[in-house]
Amino acid sequence: MPEPPYYAVIFANQASKTPEGYAEMAAAMGEIAKTLPGYIGIESTRDADGFAITVSYWESEEAIKGWREHAKHAIAQKIGKERWYEDYILRVAKVERHHPDRVCNFSTLSGSHRVCATRVGWCFMRLSFDRVLSYREPGPRAA
Repeated sequence: MPEPPYYAVIFANQASKTPEGYAEMAAAMGEIAKTLPGYIGIESTRDADGFAITVSYWESEEAIKGWREHAKHAIAQKIGKERWYEDYILRVAKVERHHPDRVCNFSTLSGSHRVCATRVGWCFMRLSFDRVLSYREPGPRAA
């Protein structure tokens, strides 16, 4: 990861019961994102019940806008809203600092926790999916 500041787009979602085509589209979107100016990387995890968190990293808000408005990504977003996600939330955060010297002890995590760690080995997040799900606000999602 580069030195901060940079941006994180955090996409938390609950998969629907109709995943047909999702894996292929996700792989294609990952390949497209890698080609865009300002792309840094991506981390993702999904539990057995279909709850996922994907974090993509970008150099600037302009780079995020370029990804959001990419024509093929817009198609994937539309299909995702219609078919692949029961619920989701998207957050954008500015990363002001990180701790690349932090070491994760993966053996201490229980089955209800998942870890998302970067390829360079620093600990990104430790989450209880039950706790995350309990904080979701009910109601219709924005179109």
